[in-house]
Amino acid sequence: MFWIFLESLLINEVMNYPSDESCGEYIEIYINFNDTIYLNGFRVSDGEDIDYIMPVPNPPNYIQSRMFILPKEFTLIIDSDYFLNCSINYNLFGNVLTVDDNAIGNGLSKNDSIYILNQFNDTIAKFEKPILNVPIAHSIERINYEVDEWGISLNVNGTPNYQNSIFSNSFLKLDSAYIISNYLKIIIKNLSNQLFSDTIKVISKDTFYFNAVINPNSNYEITIPNPNSLKVELFSKNFYDYFYVPIFYPILIINEIEYDNNPEWIEIYNSSDIEIDLSKFRILDMAKNEFRLIGKIGPRSFKVFRSDSITDFISLNDNYESLILISKFNFQFDSVYYSSYYGGKGVLTLEKINPSLKGYLKDNWKSSLIDFGTPNRVNSVYIDSSALNLEIFISNKKVKRGEILTISAYLKEIDDVDVYLFDDIGRLIEKVYSVKGTNRIIFNLNTQNLSNGIYILLFKGPKINKKTYFRVYE
Repeated sequence: MFWIFLESLLINEVMNYPSDESCGEYIEIYINFNDTIYLNGFRVSDGEDIDYIMPVPNPPNYIQSRMFILPKEFTLIIDSDYFLNCSINYNLFGNVLTVDDNAIGNGLSKNDSIYILNQFNDTIAKFEKPILNVPIAHSIERINYEVDEWGISLNVNGTPNYQNSIFSNSFLKLDSAYIISNYLKIIIKNLSNQLFSDTIKVISKDTFYFNAVINPNSNYEITIPNPNSLKVELFSKNFYDYFYVPIFYPILIINEIEYDNNPEWIEIYNSSDIEIDLSKFRILDMAKNEFRLIGKIGPRSFKVFRSDSITDFISLNDNYESLILISKFNFQFDSVYYSSYYGGKGVLTLEKINPSLKGYLKDNWKSSLIDFGTPNRVNSVYIDSSALNLEIFISNKKVKRGEILTISAYLKEIDDVDVYLFDDIGRLIEKVYSVKGTNRIIFNLNTQNLSNGIYILLFKGPKINKKTYFRVYE
């Protein structure tokens, strides 16, 4: 006789969206203690159907198929159709089992919870945190054996019978990060039922140290002033993560789009002076479909993502589309709205005139001057924008009355700047900001006393005279 505790046998990985619709779904289980478990009479359920776990009939010689799991061992449960003309090759090894049906349960879907039942009908392992936006051919992986936290695999086809690609020994998780005014707020979560006490080092342009004491299942907030370095790294004795934040000028840019020919593609440009890991970024379209970027991009370099080489590449609309480039913590780095009348039809591509220009403005895009565009090269319509000496960013151009707008601007040269607020018929309301001898501007604007309507901000100085606008509504 033996006892099996919920924490001992774990569901460790779930593939519910394989690249072949007819086969390739799998569940990976793991023994998190120093004993052997026999699986005779065990079943798997997706809440609709229940299937018995069984050995693979006539297994190929590169796998084992035994009804017991050794301590600290991965075991894969895969649909039986995988071994019948499946187009996927998972390069399987180790212990592999299947079920007494063609599919696992009723065929796994993105909404399914999954349960492992023993011979007494007890639930001994479960997965109840489906992730709906999983890209095709990516699995859902457990982050840590001790906590019920999950994420999307970094690997195409997942990591069947390998250690998970997002596995971390740490109980800490970088939960969120966002910019308020000129401060970066970072939220770290302690996932465990143990007290965390350690020094956390944060490296941006400067290095900061925080003596963190985080209660079980609680958050810890870190505030970094003036985050003027785009890469932020966090270290502790058992925790490391990094992410990128947009500062006050474009860093990663959508620079060229091929939407009217096959293969479709999108070109990204890195305007910074450091290499950037693109695995932290993704692109969303108008329908909220998304694909994750892969690889790295060098400083001042281009990188092209093509529909014939990215399995989850979004389908670009030939008439109109919006694209948003965002980072892991939903920082928006660039956005593009295009229509076919912007250009890029036929054998031409849609090129940005200069990477430093705003992507969502029509006048910043033109058809390429070269058939099939300039992938991985300077755009054929490129114009030097050194004469454009002010870039303005508003946190939300459509805001409810009473909300706070954060407004920032970057000047090419040092200047003295006054900012004035006008209504939509040109009447001056007030001077809202003034600064001398700087090339960076950032301030908050309270809309509490403004009526519904469109408002104009005028940035005025010896070398600049530029307007932008926002809308207030109830």
